[in-house]
Amino acid sequence: MLRTIYRLLLSLSATSWFILVFLVKYLFELDIVYYCVAIAGCLIASIVITMIGLKLSKKLDVDNLNDYNELELVDNEGLSIYLAYFFVSLSVDNLVIMGIIYAIIFAFTFITQATYYNPLFIIFNYHFYKGVTVNGVRHNL
Repeated sequence: MLRTIYRLLLSLSATSWFILVFLVKYLFELDIVYYCVAIAGCLIASIVITMIGLKLSKKLDVDNLNDYNELELVDNEGLSIYLAYFFVSLSVDNLVIMGIIYAIIFAFTFITQATYYNPLFIIFNYHFYKGVTVNGVRHNL
């Protein structure tokens, strides 16, 4: 149960920028005060969700890095995913279509567990690694 909540938080924090970029464009014509409050609220929510996920990760089982022959830093690989999120969210003009696309992206992120990349992790001094086990199996860490 704890792992499922953790995965939901990671998926939400990884995809929250998709919503934020959409709102920057979609709400642009609002009064500047409402616009700034809405964007700041979404940004703060994204940061809080990310921090909760990172705190929750400390309660999960610890990986034994001795099981890996090779570790590789892969922080830059997630950047292409984020650029795709930005371009998709900027191209959508309809709130309903945005909701459908977001639901699909969220579901894929949750199911695959491969695209949890979030630039806030780097700001909080967390990194993404790939490890190769003694059997040659590659894992995202």
